[in-house]
Amino acid sequence: MMASINPLGERARGNRWCRTAGAFSAGCVLGGWALGAAAAAIGTAVAALAPAPANVLLLTATALVLSAGVAELGDWPVPTVRRQVDELWIGRYRGWVYGAGFGVQLGVALATTVTSAAVYAAVGLAAVLGAAGEPAWAQATGIAFGLARALPVVGGWALHDAASLRRRVARAAAAATGCRLASGCCLCGMAAWTAAAL
Repeated sequence: MMASINPLGERARGNRWCRTAGAFSAGCVLGGWALGAAAAAIGTAVAALAPAPANVLLLTATALVLSAGVAELGDWPVPTVRRQVDELWIGRYRGWVYGAGFGVQLGVALATTVTSAAVYAAVGLAAVLGAAGEPAWAQATGIAFGLARALPVVGGWALHDAASLRRRVARAAAAATGCRLASGCCLCGMAAWTAAAL
């Protein structure tokens, strides 16, 4: 998304980057909140049908996070839809409109292509939190996810020329494998920490 929404491109389209990036960030947060709220509602509904004790919920959360970590470390493909945001919006709408629209879609996480098992871990954790009677924490999980989706665009505030944009995109592509491994290690570490609480 950083290659689509950056100061250089927004200036060329006659838009203010701050407005587009702000709308994108707000959309990501709103989409993330909706994701957390929906997962919490599912978890609450399941808990109403079959209440589970706290240790079963903690074991479920541990299994979800460990599975996601192993999938990341093993570079396993994750189930996904093959859909991206509609790039044609950029030529049709004002910056704040496509910024917010792209942000909501990415914040909801499952509306576009999922490339990381960590996405499913976040959704699963929000559902477990809902089942545990903690919908506010489930929504906070979704909001944190949305904020993380906004960071690459917000972090592109200094990309004012084509050379710096190309370098940033190349660095991001080169770091993909290392980020996946770091994500897998963090998820496995979180699983070990929750397992210790059992």
